[in-house]
Amino acid sequence: MSLLKNISGIFKKSDVLDLAKEFKLEYEAGNMENMKSIVDKFVDHYPDSYYASCSMVIYVILLYNEDPLKVPPNRLNNLSIMERNIRYFDKSSTESLDSEELELRQWYRSEVDKNVKFMESTGFRFSSDDK
Repeated sequence: MSLLKNISGIFKKSDVLDLAKEFKLEYEAGNMENMKSIVDKFVDHYPDSYYASCSMVIYVILLYNEDPLKVPPNRLNNLSIMERNIRYFDKSSTESLDSEELELRQWYRSEVDKNVKFMESTGFRFSSDDK
């Protein structure tokens, strides 16, 4: 049973990384529709993953910058929760990550920071927590 659990965990990790890479490509291409689709997959299948939180924050901020009325209030309310999740993951050990995953996490972290700083510069308060 333990072997089966390990194998399913490997597939899950691979699926999450594939989605994370796909999101990065769509982000770099500026394809909001495909980014939304990937965020929805993360939310439906891997809601507690680091990449789900990062992708959600990036997507919602981009959508908000495009047109604030396109962002449902519950998504805006979830931004501070997602950011706290990201900070929690950032504090956890990265020893088990391979170089590709570490590089991907660093990219996500820098994009989240860039987008959060932009939103905060417009007066949007992200969270009451000290960073």
